[in-house]
Amino acid sequence: MALRVCASPRYRQSENTLKAYKDTLRLYISFLEQEKKIDQSSLCASCFEKEYIEEWLAWLMKRRHCSADTRNARLSALRAFLKYLAGKDVKYIHIQQAATQIPLKKTAKKKVHGLSRAAVKALLDQPDQRRPAGRRDLTLLVLMYNTAVRMPLVSPLTGDLLLPTLALNSNGSIRIFSDYRILENHFTKSGKLSSARNFSLTSSSPCATIE
Repeated sequence: MALRVCASPRYRQSENTLKAYKDTLRLYISFLEQEKKIDQSSLCASCFEKEYIEEWLAWLMKRRHCSADTRNARLSALRAFLKYLAGKDVKYIHIQQAATQIPLKKTAKKKVHGLSRAAVKALLDQPDQRRPAGRRDLTLLVLMYNTAVRMPLVSPLTGDLLLPTLALNSNGSIRIFSDYRILENHFTKSGKLSSARNFSLTSSSPCATIE
């Protein structure tokens, strides 16, 4: 089954995300073959039951010396795959629900070291503001810095795609859409749109005070 089909079409999946899904399934199949003597031709719904998944997670940490962070990332990727299966066939729903009951391991929070003010200023000084392309690039850089939006969501914001993928809310926040159809639904249907990503722009942002 192609991972690009498994990945939700509502979101732009990066190559790294798809690779993580692929590696997770490869590791899970390797576990079944090595520890349970189940080859790929014998895979069935029972191979993804909660007990097998819990044993696989323990195997990852003990045999492959994975950290708690990696273990949690693998579990999240496998849950995404099971969610896809459950959406295709109701007989997998109980398996997908059981997988969501497996708790993530607690991990130590790592301090994020950002760029210095001088480094940010040097970066923002690079676009040539005398040219339209330079002003566009500066706008995207400021947007990324203020909102911490991921690159896959920003990369479509060029040319004719700028307006249909970007919406400014009355409260000063900005809403970024990864698919034109999602934007269309936003303006034609009422209620909260869970598929959109919300970010706030405030005058207190460090970027706004750089001289």
